[in-house]
Amino acid sequence: MKKETLISQIMTTQLISIQEMDSLEHARKLFETNKIRHILVLKDSKLVGILSNHDLLRISFGDTYGDDQTNMDDAIVNMLSVKDVMRHDPIFVSSKSTIEDAIYILLNRRFHSLPVVDKGEVVGIVTTTDFLRLLI
Repeated sequence: MKKETLISQIMTTQLISIQEMDSLEHARKLFETNKIRHILVLKDSKLVGILSNHDLLRISFGDTYGDDQTNMDDAIVNMLSVKDVMRHDPIFVSSKSTIEDAIYILLNRRFHSLPVVDKGEVVGIVTTTDFLRLLI
């Protein structure tokens, strides 16, 4: 594929989304069930953020508390909502953006995904995995 290729040709259109006031436990289940790393966050069907599995890991205490780690992590997950942890006001591209445009944003902003939005409506997502598929 050429760098002028449109995002619409490689983006994922079967979207997994969550509402900003949903629980982090719900988000965790979506990550596990769908084997994904990014979830689009909506409010009244409008894109307001993006949540990554890395965002959930940031609030984990890891091995800090030994056997109590799981209990500590569960307590934190139950105290916060998706809105508290997500990346607000995400940068996005349109389906008519080129893959060069998207790669430039991913590299310079150190992102791993970009929502695809046309006329205010979320129509897809493009991730580093989508670009890696181009190489195969």
